[in-house]
This record gives sequence, C-alpha cells and structure tokens, in this order.
Amino acid sequence: MLKPALAIALLLRSMDLMRYFTKIFITTGGGPANATKIIGFFVYEQSLRFYNLGYGSALGVGMLVVTVLLGMFFVETIMGGAGDNE
Repeated sequence: MLKPALAIALLLRSMDLMRYFTKIFITTGGGPANATKIIGFFVYEQSLRFYNLGYGSALGVGMLVVTVLLGMFFVETIMGGAGDNE
C-alpha cells in the first residue's frame, strides 16, 4: 500500500535535486573551490555568465531528459505498472 506514496515521494525529491540551484547560488555561489557546484549551477554559468548559450541550452535539455527518464523509471519500477488495467 505504501508503494505509490513512496514512488511519488522519491520522484519529487529526485526532481528537486536536479533543480537545487537557488539555495546554492544565494548561500555559497558555487562554494569554495567549486565544492557545492551542481549541474544546474553549471548550466547557469555556461549560459549566462560565459555566454555559451548553445552549450547551456544543450545541458538544460539534457537535464530535462534525465528528469523524465528518472520519472519513468520510478513509475515503472517502483509502482510496478499499478496504473495498468490488465
């Protein structure tokens, strides 16, 4: 009975991890010696700081693809196709 709730919680938390930019940007700005730099911060730097707009947008689309694949993985694996009416 806990599988659907667990799957949704894990899905939302993993999606939040991909978008954890604002807290790092405000508090550390990438941290000492890039210690707290995550992919979202790297996308920001490449696109808006270094003006590599093509590379930054490709990284953003890559983040979207990874997030969608994680969502599909959690729905299929953890929930075990609970939404199927077979």
